Amino acid sequence: MAMKFFAALVLFISACLSGLAAAGERPTRSIEEEATANTSAAGTNAHVSRLPIRSLLYPGATTKIYVRVMPWFGDSKHVQVGYRSDDARQISSQVQDMMSRGIDAAIVDWYGPDHGVSSQATDMLFRESQARGFGFGVSVDGGPIKDCQKKGCDVTGFVLAELKYAEKNYESSPNYVRWQGRPLVFFFDGDKYPVDWNYVRSSLRLNPMFIFRNSGAFDSKNDDGAFSWIAPETVNPSDPLGLQYLDRFYTRAQRSPNKFAVGSVYKGFNDERASWGSGRRIPDQCGQTWLETFAAINRHYSASNQLPALLIVTWNDYEEGTSIEPGVGCAADLKAWIDGSKVKWNYSGSRNQVDHFAIFDSPDQRTLVKIGEVKQGETSFDLRSQNLQGRHRIYVKAVGRASMVDSLSAPVELGRGERERDSD
Repeated sequence: MAMKFFAALVLFISACLSGLAAAGERPTRSIEEEATANTSAAGTNAHVSRLPIRSLLYPGATTKIYVRVMPWFGDSKHVQVGYRSDDARQISSQVQDMMSRGIDAAIVDWYGPDHGVSSQATDMLFRESQARGFGFGVSVDGGPIKDCQKKGCDVTGFVLAELKYAEKNYESSPNYVRWQGRPLVFFFDGDKYPVDWNYVRSSLRLNPMFIFRNSGAFDSKNDDGAFSWIAPETVNPSDPLGLQYLDRFYTRAQRSPNKFAVGSVYKGFNDERASWGSGRRIPDQCGQTWLETFAAINRHYSASNQLPALLIVTWNDYEEGTSIEPGVGCAADLKAWIDGSKVKWNYSGSRNQVDHFAIFDSPDQRTLVKIGEVKQGETSFDLRSQNLQGRHRIYVKAVGRASMVDSLSAPVELGRGERERDSD
């Protein structure tokens, strides 16, 4: 009898849920959820689009999307950004933020196991990634290798010790980044030093792939692949965004089909906050640079000619002005008003930053119900089909393209036959 009652209860609940779906119930969100800051960055009011970053790539892209993470904030040698990299709550927020944007893995700028805040944050990020099923990888920074060389130590032995640590503590995880079953280890300037790479390889168990920076790595026998970066040192009046660097990289990559290629995208560059800064700049152009770097990939790759992976430069390098953590693009003014049966709006920013416009109804001045959306070029939405009764507040939202900032209008009132601008 109990089993029959339970089965009947399940059927009843299922029927109720089906009835709600059939009735066209629309999910609601609070005004705060659609308007207030929603990133892991500190000190920003930006609401950032959660459209997947993959949507900026060519149709059918299977490209893995990685992001470079700097783990050293909170160290006195670096600028203050409003959080510590070794704060567990901050790391949890960052991983959640990355995942919500469609990023596959974080690649940490790794200084080795004994480097204070940086090492502690790396281990914490690794553990958080494992708990959430998020990808993780390391990029061996050349700084400690350089210090080793200056001290006259065994550079090969130093690199091998670091890689054995990574192999034991990170690469054995199922969430460590791999290609065709082999762990990926990135090197930032590691090829500048006299390392016996054959000896290093033969001493490691997991047969990792070594990925070095810039297109020259495609021609090196020590490398399994190359990743592109950002090259502010190459910009000139005819190439202010450094796109020729990217085009050269992709051209070389396609001439080296046996090497693993990792492209790059970035929003801009400005090293004025860095203690090592030298006045290098790539303008962000309110998000246009971000879009142009994706366009560079799309010129060279397609669904039938896939780019294996890309690296976002960067998640949180606030010292060189490449961070996408607080969002990409410029805040824009969005003004809406009621004109007859339509809500109309004026958007002051670049339409290229907008993916689409969403229209919301707020019958209770607390929650929002989406009642429609239109393409980025539209400037109005007809409300007649919505059959709205009584007083309502209508909001228009410019939904940014992937990782770009959104804009939400002030409410305009609709009701009692009124068709006028809201006075709030």
